[in-house]
Amino acid sequence: MVYGALTASVSTLLQTKTRKIPFFQNCIYYHTNRRTLRLSNYRIILHTTLHTDFWQIQIPSGIRRDVTFSSVPSDFLYEDNMKRQFQLEWNRMLHSRSFLFSVICAALFVIADTAYHFVNYLNGIDVETSVFYKWLGVNSSLFAGPVFYLALPLLTAFAYSWSVAYDRKSGYLVQILARTSRKNYFIAKYLVSFISGGMIFAGALVLNYMLLALFSPAYRPFPADLATSAGTFSFLGDLFYTNTYFFSLLWCLTAFLWGGAMVSICTAASMFIHKPAVACLMPFLVFEAEQLIGSYVMQKAPILIRDNMLELVWTNMLYAAPESINPTGFVLCNIAVVILLPTLVYMVRSRKYECL
Repeated sequence: MVYGALTASVSTLLQTKTRKIPFFQNCIYYHTNRRTLRLSNYRIILHTTLHTDFWQIQIPSGIRRDVTFSSVPSDFLYEDNMKRQFQLEWNRMLHSRSFLFSVICAALFVIADTAYHFVNYLNGIDVETSVFYKWLGVNSSLFAGPVFYLALPLLTAFAYSWSVAYDRKSGYLVQILARTSRKNYFIAKYLVSFISGGMIFAGALVLNYMLLALFSPAYRPFPADLATSAGTFSFLGDLFYTNTYFFSLLWCLTAFLWGGAMVSICTAASMFIHKPAVACLMPFLVFEAEQLIGSYVMQKAPILIRDNMLELVWTNMLYAAPESINPTGFVLCNIAVVILLPTLVYMVRSRKYECL
């Protein structure tokens, strides 16, 4: 009797029909009026936030997860799961002006580099040179390529990873953690930020190849050309001459990992820095510091492999055929280090961080 009366009163207050609701981690979220209700063993708690009011229904551990209860239509249902949080961060990234700005800047660098080669083509210079020799994925061009690789850590970080610091500074983190778990938020934030950085770098290389292919021949390279330093000890050097298209695909995937690695540095720094602009500078500063250290080591104590100097500068590893050698395993190990260390810091900090 009491259970039925309370169920009827709740249904009247919400003015909705009774339906079954799946429960995630012992609670669901949905909009309703400002009231505090208690129904049998279920506790209904009102949360008032900056943006909206919503109800949290907590269920004891011994109760069934699929129960009949009154709720609002499914359009207002906020499920505490990873998929929804990832979609929220993904849509936020795609509609952010910073991501659009990074895309435009990367495209401008690519267009400037392509225009340089096109002017040479019109003047009869490098007319017969293959597109694979001109591509930024293989060689750093003499015009816009070095500037592009210098600015790449800034472009990838500015795409979306700044949002970690912004959410902490603005108080948005407090609001979102009232709707979803800490684990879901920080994992979704990291994945979307990582993908945004990879999209900037890999997308720029794809655009550069497509533009160069409009006026450059695409014949398969061969070692006797001496038009590039790609060789046996370069990244997939043998594959570059045997199956160039497959090599280009694998290098785009490697570029995607490099872009995500740069973003990992920014996300880790954002867990300690409240200013988004300062956090975006961290990948650039780290890469510049590593370039100074790597260049000094290569000058004072070079590592030689069959009389070939091993490349130690990360910036020169952003394209497949620098002047020094960069074996495939060595490049992948450097990418793993740049990704794993900041990710570990980010994960530990996200578990210990108190937002309130």
